[in-house]
Amino acid sequence: MSTPNAERCTVLIMNLVDRMIEAGSWAGETHLQKSVYFGQEIGGLPTSFGFVLYKHGPYSFQLHDALTTMRVDGLLTVVPKDPYGPSFKLGSNSARAIRRFPKTLRTHRKILEFVSKTLSVRGVAELERLATALFVYRDDEKASVEDRVTAIVDLKPHISRESAMTAVSEVDAIVSEWTAD
Repeated sequence: MSTPNAERCTVLIMNLVDRMIEAGSWAGETHLQKSVYFGQEIGGLPTSFGFVLYKHGPYSFQLHDALTTMRVDGLLTVVPKDPYGPSFKLGSNSARAIRRFPKTLRTHRKILEFVSKTLSVRGVAELERLATALFVYRDDEKASVEDRVTAIVDLKPHISRESAMTAVSEVDAIVSEWTAD
């Protein structure tokens, strides 16, 4: 049985998927994982998933399980898109669920819009760099730019120092833009 908080979290994810698609996103799991991570970390999106640094940056096994449950419940559906893999879209039962939580959606509208606008059309490799840069930033917000670049390269040796520097600068700009609102 789901709790009201779990249902609110589900509605936030569905709304994010819808916004991502509207913004031109592939809306695959990687895009969704990174978008939820940014939403939680910079905007306080109350999804409360635990993220670990994984193959392509921060990843939540809890979010993966929630997405599977949402598919089973008809809240999300998967659309195959060859040759790259599936993307999500709202399922047949989503509209009814979304109508139940208008206040939740109003409360978190800004961060959902911001994340979808900021991340939706970026490629998977870019999302990995940005999310890893945010992961390093959140680990030590007082670390210098050079220390964060070094940490990214140490954690992800396939990311060049130049790409890591760009990611750190972009994350700083994204956090600054969000906090300026």
